Amino acid sequence: MKKFEDILVQCIEDIKAGRSSIEDCLNRYPSLRERLEPLLRIALAIRETPDVKPSPAFKIRARVQLMDQIHERQTVTKWPWSRYNTQTKPIPQRRRFKMVKIIVAIVLTLSVMAGGTIYAAQDSLPGDFLYAVKLGTEQVGMMLPGDDAARGERALGFAERRVEEMVALAEMGRMDDLDLAVDKYDYALNMALTRIEEAGDRGLATGNITMLVAEATIKHLSVLDEVYDLVPEEAKPAIARATEKALAGYDRAVQILEQLGIEVPPLPEGIGGV
Repeated sequence: MKKFEDILVQCIEDIKAGRSSIEDCLNRYPSLRERLEPLLRIALAIRETPDVKPSPAFKIRARVQLMDQIHERQTVTKWPWSRYNTQTKPIPQRRRFKMVKIIVAIVLTLSVMAGGTIYAAQDSLPGDFLYAVKLGTEQVGMMLPGDDAARGERALGFAERRVEEMVALAEMGRMDDLDLAVDKYDYALNMALTRIEEAGDRGLATGNITMLVAEATIKHLSVLDEVYDLVPEEAKPAIARATEKALAGYDRAVQILEQLGIEVPPLPEGIGGV
């Protein structure tokens, strides 16, 4: 069977040449669907984007940041997630470097294809042309090496971004795009908690990351309460739904903490009551 990276490159070439669609490629390799889809979505979004031309300074800054990440991963001998006190053995050095090499190659390839589109997409908001690229790069990030607790923290970071996006949309008066931000917030928060639960099932220590989720959702609820008071009536249902998702995430984190025998941070009085 072809190597994954060869299949990925072939599918991207077929899509850009109009010989196949994303679904055609996914149906061709059903066992690889979960890994292929986010990368192919990025390829399609890149093909459809306008001619984005970042400044030379922006390109240099992005290149330096990328090289710093590569250097950091190559010199680390222990996982940066060691604060979770996991007892599992790390991925063998050779395999880990190979995985990093593949991911970096994908990012570099797509960056060249996009002329900086991936980097430019990081400031996009729901409803923006480049938002699909932003979400796609996050999905690629979830494929980077690390255990489930590490991936749970990455997903929590994405949930934080979604709250920031809701605030930005509200401030800009883009109420029609709030529902998409809420949906993506719910997805990221559930992803974080699911990864934590899977880590717990494997015997990994999850107390620290679960506490982070509980504290983060409390902060989200506080922010969402403020946004609810600011947006017009037609946008309040979307913010109320985001509040419900945050409360559900908090409750789920509390259940995990209680099972671990860890004291749960209480919700401040009046928070999340929209």
